[in-house]
Amino acid sequence: MGLRVALDAGPLHGHRTGVGVAVAELAAHLAERDDIELIPYVLSYRARPGR
Repeated sequence: MGLRVALDAGPLHGHRTGVGVAVAELAAHLAERDDIELIPYVLSYRARPGR
């Protein structure tokens, strides 16, 4: 196991702004690495699934 990286996935929900696009690219590139464990999380009530 390598480095654990927590990623706020809130910007990935709904319409993607520039921040959402940047977070998506960052997540995609980090997920390709074997030495990083990506841990997405969401704190926003508005980003709940089904909303």
